[in-house]
Amino acid sequence: MLIPTAVLDFATLAVPDTSYWAGTAAHYYINPPGVDTDRACVWGSSSDPWGNWSPYVAGANVDSSGDTFIKLGWNPIYLEPATPFRNTMPTWGVKIDCPDGNCNGLPCAIDPSQDRVNQINGGQAIGAGGGNFCVVTVPKGSTANFIVFESGGNQDDNSGQFYHCLKFLDIDMERFVIPFRTAVEFILATIILATIILATIILAPFFIHSLILVLILTIIICRVLVNSSMDSQ
Repeated sequence: MLIPTAVLDFATLAVPDTSYWAGTAAHYYINPPGVDTDRACVWGSSSDPWGNWSPYVAGANVDSSGDTFIKLGWNPIYLEPATPFRNTMPTWGVKIDCPDGNCNGLPCAIDPSQDRVNQINGGQAIGAGGGNFCVVTVPKGSTANFIVFESGGNQDDNSGQFYHCLKFLDIDMERFVIPFRTAVEFILATIILATIILATIILAPFFIHSLILVLILTIIICRVLVNSSMDSQ
């Protein structure tokens, strides 16, 4: 399953536990900053260092005790002899950070200012296809972050636009809710909109002019509600 996700600042990864098929871990391709999902989250080709030819990969799974194991490593396809950019070190890096400090296995990072191709900053192991990786254990109840940074930049600043494949994005639903000043306003607005919708359903088959009028009234009322909401802020 391929799930493209654009990450502007922060996103939450889906991490499977032992109930997932055969205890399989999640696998992620970490794509270069600025490459959009239309280009990055596809089965690509060796002509570009993104998609399944992206330089870095990550993995995550939860064991039966509730501990989470997260992996950061080099994509073995990036290192294949036939890959034209296999000896090119990316200008951006990734590191694992644990805000509460309870993780085991740090540091775990790929830093272009310090490392060369297929090198890991921290405890290094050799994975499939010869790609080196590191693993961090996150105890139950703790959290960890993958932080993407530009070479030579501030590693604590993960702002900017980058894209991961096979990720789930947290959506702040508060951005889509119109705040009302009182509960009465909310109830009245709900009744009005419900009445308009019902009238539309009833009148639409018979009176096209009535339908147009109802739609116009709906737009006007919605604009009034939004303006009232903005004024209340």
